[in-house]
Amino acid sequence: MVFLTMHKDTTYAARAMEIGAMGFVLKHCASSELLEAIRTVLSGQAYLTPEVAEGLDRLASSKSTTARSPSLTPRQREILQLFAEGKSAREVAATLHISNRTAENHKARIMDVLSLTSTSELIQYAIRHGIIAAG
Repeated sequence: MVFLTMHKDTTYAARAMEIGAMGFVLKHCASSELLEAIRTVLSGQAYLTPEVAEGLDRLASSKSTTARSPSLTPRQREILQLFAEGKSAREVAATLHISNRTAENHKARIMDVLSLTSTSELIQYAIRHGIIAAG
C-alpha cells in the first residue's frame, strides 16, 4: 500500500507505516516520484518521500529520548493545524462547517491532551511535530 497525501505531518507517515503501508508520498511531488515509490514498493522495499523521511528520523530520535507523546485523532490534528496557522475559532469553524463553540472546545481539548497552556505553546508543538512549517 502506498499513501498519497497532502499531509506532511510525520506522525501520519509513522501511523501509516505502523498499519502496513510500504510507501508514503506527498501529493505535490513530481509524478516521477510517485512512479518510483510504486516501483519500489512492488519490489518489496519501503519508500518514503525524502521530506517525510527526514521528519521520521527526527521523530524516531526524539521518541527514543522522550516519552511517547499523546496521540491525536486525524480530526484533532486538522484542527490543531488550523489554529497553529493562526486561524481564529470563527475561521476554523467556517472551514470545518462546525460552530465556533465546537471549534473552541476542540482547541481546549487538544491543549488539555497535549498539556499545553497557551496558543504559543500550541504553535510551537505544531512546528516541532511537523504539523506546520516554521516561518
